[in-house]
Amino acid sequence: MQTQLKQRQSGWLLRVRDWIKGLTAANRSGLAVASAVVLGLSVWIAQPSLNRGLDWDEIALAHVIGEPSAMASKGTLSQVALLKALAPYGLALKGELGITRFMEHCAVPGGRGTHIVIETRDLGKVTLFLPPSGMRVAGGEARGEGFSAQIVDIVGVSFGIVTDRPENLPALAALLNRQMIRNG
Repeated sequence: MQTQLKQRQSGWLLRVRDWIKGLTAANRSGLAVASAVVLGLSVWIAQPSLNRGLDWDEIALAHVIGEPSAMASKGTLSQVALLKALAPYGLALKGELGITRFMEHCAVPGGRGTHIVIETRDLGKVTLFLPPSGMRVAGGEARGEGFSAQIVDIVGVSFGIVTDRPENLPALAALLNRQMIRNG
């Protein structure tokens, strides 16, 4: 039984090979180009848009949950470091947000995002998560493992705000709106 299957498979492969050999060089080149175009179009059509279908609130939440040491950080970064991190997004500060405890550029869908942990004076620690520079993402909310995340638009830039105090999300968005400005 298995021998017959192998003979059928090898017979089929031999017929395909003979058919390809029988083609002229021009026909083989055309077949190769057509195959490459079909394959390329198939891959392109199958690729989802990086903005479409992704829940950036879930991405921000998962990022914070996946890096618990960032939220627990006691480090202190300078205001200059924060300004440098915001500059590629076209942002500057007109006032203080709090103490910057952690900052890192992280791999996310579509490139590298920026993960910033700030300890505010009145609203506790908050993670600010910025998608790759220039990427606008849809708003939404997510909750999990004691955290709440919300995507907000701050002066034309998409921000993920993640906190363990969901009642503070509106106040944190208002703080960002008050203290951030477009640079230039």
